[in-house]
Amino acid sequence: INGWSAQGLPAWSVGFVYLPALVLLSLLSSLTAPVGARLAHRLPVATLKKIFAGVLVLLSAKMLHTVLG
Repeated sequence: INGWSAQGLPAWSVGFVYLPALVLLSLLSSLTAPVGARLAHRLPVATLKKIFAGVLVLLSAKMLHTVLG
């Protein structure tokens, strides 16, 4: 709603939402979700926790680099 009146947005935008990206992300998420669910059921819990912790560390490092760099 905030972006509905914003100027200079690309074509195919509804506010700050770019519709082609929304459709592509929706399709790819629908196709890869079963693969991720199968992988999550196949891996041990300890391994999943380590992978999740690694992703959180990488994301926080990127956020810190963006803010401080």
